[in-house]
Amino acid sequence: MLLTQGSCSISPRAQTIVSHCFPQTLLLTDKRYLEARSPCPALNAIANHGFLPRSGKNVNLAQVILGLFLGMGVSPEISGGIGAIGMASSSKPLTLSFDLEDLSKHMFAIEHDCSLSRQDALIGDNNAFDRELWNVALAQLNSSTTVTPIDLGRAKAARIQDAVRRNPRSIYGPRAAAFGYIEHGLMLTALGAPIPGITRLDYLRCFMEEERLPYHLGWRPTLEATNVATALAVGIASIAGDPNVLTDAGRIVLGTPSVSC
Repeated sequence: MLLTQGSCSISPRAQTIVSHCFPQTLLLTDKRYLEARSPCPALNAIANHGFLPRSGKNVNLAQVILGLFLGMGVSPEISGGIGAIGMASSSKPLTLSFDLEDLSKHMFAIEHDCSLSRQDALIGDNNAFDRELWNVALAQLNSSTTVTPIDLGRAKAARIQDAVRRNPRSIYGPRAAAFGYIEHGLMLTALGAPIPGITRLDYLRCFMEEERLPYHLGWRPTLEATNVATALAVGIASIAGDPNVLTDAGRIVLGTPSVSC
């Protein structure tokens, strides 16, 4: 539709697998197929490109593992964990599948207050991309064409303050904080090829704003660049970008109102 497979080869190593298993994988989906999407830009993006069922419905564990691996280079142990969370969130567990929108259940598994781009469930839509919220984070990133863990940590801190202002009852506990930093690690390692942990701002904006893998901008996935070690290392490094780290740590420990990214 917007991209042809011939103009967007993933890598010499993966091209044959992709062309046989996912014939139209590098075409963005037609809007009429957007039946179910999640609060997670990564799952939405790989569904939009056909690495998951484009409908976002009846997704199974094997599809998540293979789709994240081929689409974004995410290692099986991480994608398997994400798929297991999806199964646990399923509104129809007997089918051994889930719909992407099942992941929006408030405070269950990976859903949490104050994402970089979603509303808190208490005050708005916690599933759909919100440009106003994303612009708060983006204001911290626009000074450079690259994004480092420190930059993303600074953007997170801005959203924490913004979310508390919007919703004093936002919750920022250990689970939300942990998932937030892991999400930073996943994004920056997957989009950071050839240097895991540092990405281009236009790659990140494409990923977040359009829920699109930035093949058209020159990005290609690096298989297994996103693994437990790299994602944790980059996620932890992003903490250093939070100028309010002591205050936010206090919120985590004390359970006072706050949020997570």
